[in-house]
Amino acid sequence: MILRVLLAESYIRPRPQSARGLPPFCTKHPSHLQGQFRGRGQYSRQFLLPPFSSRAKTRTNGRSLSSPSDRPSSVRVLPRARRPALRVESGLPFAAGATRRDPPTDETDPGPPGAIPRETTLRRPPTGPILAGMSPLSNRTVATIGSGVMAESIIAGLLRGKLVEPRQIVGSEPRADRREELTAQYGVRMLASNVEAAREADVILLSVKPQTLTRVGHELGGHLRPEQLVVSIVAGATCKVLTGLLEHREVVRSMPNTPAQIGRGITVWYATPEVTEEQVDQARVLLGALGSDLQVEDERFVEMATAVSGTGPAYVFLVMEALIDAAVHLGFPRHIAHDLVIETLEGSTAFAKATAQHPAVLRNMVTSPGGTSAAAIHELESGRLRTVLSEAVWASYRRTVELGADLEKGLGLDEGSRVEATNGKRANGAGPVKTAARRSGR
Repeated sequence: MILRVLLAESYIRPRPQSARGLPPFCTKHPSHLQGQFRGRGQYSRQFLLPPFSSRAKTRTNGRSLSSPSDRPSSVRVLPRARRPALRVESGLPFAAGATRRDPPTDETDPGPPGAIPRETTLRRPPTGPILAGMSPLSNRTVATIGSGVMAESIIAGLLRGKLVEPRQIVGSEPRADRREELTAQYGVRMLASNVEAAREADVILLSVKPQTLTRVGHELGGHLRPEQLVVSIVAGATCKVLTGLLEHREVVRSMPNTPAQIGRGITVWYATPEVTEEQVDQARVLLGALGSDLQVEDERFVEMATAVSGTGPAYVFLVMEALIDAAVHLGFPRHIAHDLVIETLEGSTAFAKATAQHPAVLRNMVTSPGGTSAAAIHELESGRLRTVLSEAVWASYRRTVELGADLEKGLGLDEGSRVEATNGKRANGAGPVKTAARRSGR
């Protein structure tokens, strides 16, 4: 009888306990951690606890242990898990895309007794060759009008993900040496004529400088078919400008950022009402080649994103440069200062993404009362860091609106004076601002 009770304890009770009866590698309740990091992390292994009712019944003194009232006081039973228990390594789950060492397949640690181990997958796995045949662009031709750095990034992303073949991409570029370079590197066809490149394409990527948009738009106007989709990454070019120039209604306006060149960017985009569901999927795959993408239902969010995510890398690079210079001033060699700052920024970003905590909570974690971080934060707050950053974002947003207004005015599309989308006020509350009356040279 004693042997049966001991067997029941070893079967029902988990292995050596820590706080709250949890396994020693976890200090928080698994359901709390899984809810906190749901969809945000990449886990190496999960444990599914089978319900108590499905376990083999163990009897002591002729009674079943499946009833709570019949269980001996010496037998501890875990509550029935509504969610799978989460195994956390180093206290935090792995961030998506983070480098980690997977456990060996013959791992001797099976987890809690009775647990069913199973491998987990990413909530949103990156686009890969497995689904390449199902891609909305699999049987389409993509044309790039203007083949600069961002257009090359999209070409590289599409080919890297095997979403299209090199024969499905055609580009236009006025410089012969650039055409030869892209053809040799990616195997795509390059032409000198914008019209010829766009004529045979299903999806057209408009990637030109804002200064040349008017000329290129008039060149393409009248040569596009209704079933063709135009995706613009031209800064400041509104859908009103694009549809007026191209004489085409199926338009997507987007704003990527610099990390898109390595497939780690974030692109915010808006589609006109005339864009079909199939074309929306095509735009999503095309812009997804640059990294993450976010579709919005209001075009104004693209203008706002230009000031935050589009210009954001410039803010980060400036802070990076200032920290490196400060480290050199302390006495570090520049290459060591560079590595210290880069790793600090990258690690802090990955930590914030993995924990999903508010930045203020994370800052308080490293700010001890009267400590070094507290002294540094005091100087930053005294220097109006928050206010300066906010003013920089607003200045970038106002400039984005001005560029769009200047383009509309140059095409005769402006309908009188246009008040900024800031409740008709200047950023400092000084009074209303009429965008159409402001000159780009100011």
